Amino acid sequence: MQSKSILNIMGLEDLAYWPLGVVFGLGFFSGFPLLLTSSTLQAWGADRGLSLVEIGALSWLGLPYLLKWAWAPLLDYYRFSQTHTGRHIWMMMAQVIIVIGLLSIALSSTHLMVWKISALIVVLASATQDLAIDAYRVELLSEREYGLGSALNMMGYRLAMMLSGGVLWVIADQVGWRWAYELSAGVMLFGLVWVALSPRTPWQRSVQAESVSLWRTAWSGLCRHDQVVAWLCLIVVYRLADAVVANLGGVFLLKHCQLSLSVVGVLYKVVGIVATILGALIAGVWLRKTNVKQVLWTGSVLQALSCLPYIGLALGGTTVSLWAVSLTVAAECFCSGIATTALMVVLMRWCDKEHIMTQFAWLTALVAIPRVLLGPLVGQAAETFGWVGLWSGATVCALLSMLLLWGPLRGVKTPTHRAAQ
Repeated sequence: MQSKSILNIMGLEDLAYWPLGVVFGLGFFSGFPLLLTSSTLQAWGADRGLSLVEIGALSWLGLPYLLKWAWAPLLDYYRFSQTHTGRHIWMMMAQVIIVIGLLSIALSSTHLMVWKISALIVVLASATQDLAIDAYRVELLSEREYGLGSALNMMGYRLAMMLSGGVLWVIADQVGWRWAYELSAGVMLFGLVWVALSPRTPWQRSVQAESVSLWRTAWSGLCRHDQVVAWLCLIVVYRLADAVVANLGGVFLLKHCQLSLSVVGVLYKVVGIVATILGALIAGVWLRKTNVKQVLWTGSVLQALSCLPYIGLALGGTTVSLWAVSLTVAAECFCSGIATTALMVVLMRWCDKEHIMTQFAWLTALVAIPRVLLGPLVGQAAETFGWVGLWSGATVCALLSMLLLWGPLRGVKTPTHRAAQ
């Protein structure tokens, strides 16, 4: 009897490895700018003496991530080629703007308004890059590869966040924020090479010229599934707890736990991101063998449980063990990796291949709503109710998705795009 390899046992023997490797790299260059205009920028704001409300308000710079659906049809329509989708051109143009924007942030550090405008330019370009990368990923992979592809995309995404939100904090602590952002601009230059080496995907349809018509047709495609309102609500609330951590998790460790910038960079960002990658890979393999809703259920439960250690840190005062911090962050990020991978597979399967960019833009904008819009509210909640109240509220938020899965979505099939039917 022929022995089975580990790939046979895990059900991975039929994977196309080069496309998955491309997805991993694109995940890295997609995730790298995110923290540079969110939590890393907020940490710089804390160094500048901004209040918690002002720090939380910096999350509003992420509004283009919510509004990217507005220009998504333009990226679908202007393809720059008669045979290929033109995703590569859009990705490379966005990366050039990101590089220029990061340099502008570094050079305008003494002018607060220019500093914020430069960050907004980076966010606009990053959101555009994400549109092209998300559509390209759905086109490049087969449906059977969506789970592991999402996990590897998140792995690259989180490794980039480890660099932009962990290593960069240490660099900033040693040589200053300006040098850290100039180095970041240099890192993004490698994205141009990676995109140039990636395979082209064929153009699959004839696009209508009118954007309004594209939006209407794309929206009709999303709404043809059962319990569509409940699914859309689930997408919004599923990552509420993660939005709280993303906005003030690092600030909590800096201000309440009184850890240094370097320690937070290593323990919170590096340790946490390694845990996220592990959770994402486990979910990616698991999704090849089980129903997506089972993983969604598990992610909901784990997200609620992962908020409890933060309450313990808040109750413990300013004298905390580094081991306790490490385990708390690792547990939360591990659970986040599982939950996010499951949610991304739902989004990928939901989109019709005729309207990938526009539909995915709408769905991912819904995912980003809590992280972007709740920043000032999260900061106000921390000041009003304290850290214990904030993390208790995050635990309650994590339970909302369980109510939707148990209630209106119980027994309802996961949305699937027409190409998979």
